[in-house]
Amino acid sequence: MDQAASLRQRFQSRSSSYKDQEKRKEAKAVAVVSGKGGVGKSNFSLNFSISLSQKGYRVLLVDMDLGMGNIDILMGDSPNITLYDFLNSKAEIHELIFKGPANISYLAAGSAFQSIKKLEGEKLGQFIRTMEQLSAYYDYLIFDMGAGATEESISFLFSVDDCFVITTPEPTAITDAYSMTKHLIINQAPASLYLLCNRAKSSQVGQGTLLKLQRTIEKFLHKQVQLLGIIPEDESVQNAVISQTPFILYRPAAKSSIAIGQISERYVSAQYSNIGAEYLQKQPGFLHKLRSFFSERKGHT
Repeated sequence: MDQAASLRQRFQSRSSSYKDQEKRKEAKAVAVVSGKGGVGKSNFSLNFSISLSQKGYRVLLVDMDLGMGNIDILMGDSPNITLYDFLNSKAEIHELIFKGPANISYLAAGSAFQSIKKLEGEKLGQFIRTMEQLSAYYDYLIFDMGAGATEESISFLFSVDDCFVITTPEPTAITDAYSMTKHLIINQAPASLYLLCNRAKSSQVGQGTLLKLQRTIEKFLHKQVQLLGIIPEDESVQNAVISQTPFILYRPAAKSSIAIGQISERYVSAQYSNIGAEYLQKQPGFLHKLRSFFSERKGHT
C-alpha cells in the first residue's frame, strides 16, 4: 500500500510539472494482440514490460482484456479498483495506478472496456486528458488487448504506434493470427506490425512459423511485417505462473527470460534502425490518432 501511495504521489507531481513544458514528450504506445486466446499474450506483455523497465525505461502496462484480464493474477496482486471504476466516475486515475514488479506500473482492467464505446462529450475529453498525463510520465504504454478484434478495442488497435501479433506453432493459432493481421491491414490500421512466436519447441520451428506467416501476409495482403522474435517452450514459464511471479524474475537465466530480453532489445533498436529519431518525432502520435478516431466515429453516429 505504501508503494502504491508513493507511486500515485509521484505521478501527480510529475504530471503537473509536465503541463508547464512547451513540448510534451509522448510515450510510445504498443498494443499486444492475438487471434485467439491461450497463446501467452498477457504473460508476454507483462514480462516484456519488465524487460523494458530493466533497461531503464518507464513503463505503464494497461490490461484491456474486456473484463477477463489477468495481468494482476500473473504478478500475484489483486487491486480493488480498476479502469471500470474510472470510466464510471468512481475513481480518479491516480488511484488506479499500481506499482508492479521491477518498477513497472500497471492498470487493471476490471470490466472497463465494455463501456468504452459509450465515451463521449466530457467523459471522452477526460479520458484523453488522462492519457496525455500518462503519456507524459512514461516512455512506453503497453496495452494488453483481449484476443481477437472487437468494437470496444478497435479504437486502440487503430491508434497505437506499434502492434505485436502473437502466435504459437499450432495451425489454429497461425490461422487466427493471420485473420487478426488481415483485419488490421484491410481496415488500414496505421500501426507498424510485428510478429512473435511463443512456445516454440525449437528455434527452427519458431522461425518456420514466423516466416510462413510473414510470407502469407506479404503475398496475399501486400503488407510488410517485421519478425520480432521467438520465445521457446520452457517449463519454468508454467512454474512461474503457478507461483504468480513473472518468469523473467522467477528464473532470469531461463531460455524464455533470455528470449524476452533479446526481443525488447531488438524492438528498442528497431525503432531507430530505418527511420531517424527526428522523423519519428514529427509523426502523429497515439493521442493524435486516438482523438481523430473518436472524432470520426462520432461524426458517423
